[in-house]
Amino acid sequence: MRRQCGSAPALSFSVVAALLAACAGSSLPLAERGVPGAPRAGFGGFARGTGASLLFEAEDTGSNAYLYLAKLPKGPTYTLATAAYAPVGVAFNHSGTTAYAWYGNYYGSFAAELDMIDVSNGKLVRTMPANGCGGSLALTPDETNAVADDSCENAVQLFSLPSLKIRATVGLNGLNNPTGVAIDASGKRAYVAGNGGIAIVDIPRARQTGIVPVPGGSCWNGAITGIALVQKLSWAYAATCDQASEQPLVAVVNTRSQKLVETINVGDAAKEWPLAVAASAAHHYVYVSVENSDGIHGELSAIDTRSDTVTKIERLPWSPNAVAMSPNDNAVFATTWRGTVWYSVGPGGFKGRENGPICCQTALAAFGDFVH
Repeated sequence: MRRQCGSAPALSFSVVAALLAACAGSSLPLAERGVPGAPRAGFGGFARGTGASLLFEAEDTGSNAYLYLAKLPKGPTYTLATAAYAPVGVAFNHSGTTAYAWYGNYYGSFAAELDMIDVSNGKLVRTMPANGCGGSLALTPDETNAVADDSCENAVQLFSLPSLKIRATVGLNGLNNPTGVAIDASGKRAYVAGNGGIAIVDIPRARQTGIVPVPGGSCWNGAITGIALVQKLSWAYAATCDQASEQPLVAVVNTRSQKLVETINVGDAAKEWPLAVAASAAHHYVYVSVENSDGIHGELSAIDTRSDTVTKIERLPWSPNAVAMSPNDNAVFATTWRGTVWYSVGPGGFKGRENGPICCQTALAAFGDFVH
């Protein structure tokens, strides 16, 4: 999703399910190509008024995985096909010239790798093998470090940029299955969401310095995904779930006192779970993607950070996975099985109707990232 500090690429429950069923194979080189069956009509509309020029989207079909890098408004779209390693977390640098992808293998040897991609031509520049099975990825504001969570190792891995060298692996205590990471404006602290709480990691010292217990847990396969920071409030918003009623929740945490403030129900029915969280820097809204238990339908929920209440829920015909703000913060985007859709930001969080879909029609799951 959009490059840190405000939000983090989130690993969706659907992505995990697809990766578990994926077949092993060897990676193929990047190649420019069209995306068969992918709707293209909305590219121009996507670019107008949002400031977006790049879309990063991942797909897992159950037998192959693909990473799409779409250059807006008219393409081209570059594709990296990966069978043994499926893309999980993605991030861009500030200028949008370099993309990073954190790949994972959810079976076998639990191998992972961090890849560096040249956006201008879609070519792989550098790769760093690692242990684990991939997860969410975030860059520090000065772009000297990448923080990648890893649910298999119950840890975060710290990479130096642009060399991709592994600085350290930081084991996490007080939570399990970390699947969401956000970095504060100083670039010194990472907030890692997992089942049971939010871990605080000192990035320069490469160590965990705290844990904030979060009530609830996972309503799907032990996974908690999605965390975003509202820097001016010193608030963190993290996805969780009431396991008894299977209601989707967002936990609000004061990052200064490292205390839980409250939980917010972000759904409109039982048997739902939250996936990704994105915070607007220019507007007072946090957005949450919610998946229904049928795995097909879902919603986008808007939280007004002035009152920490849900002000609007937009029902989607296809389940949303990743959610991200546009570069100018005037639109909120979500990746779905039918491609990426977006809403303009307005009163209550949304203005007008759904736009799209664009780019990469996905077979089972998708998530994305946006930059200028």
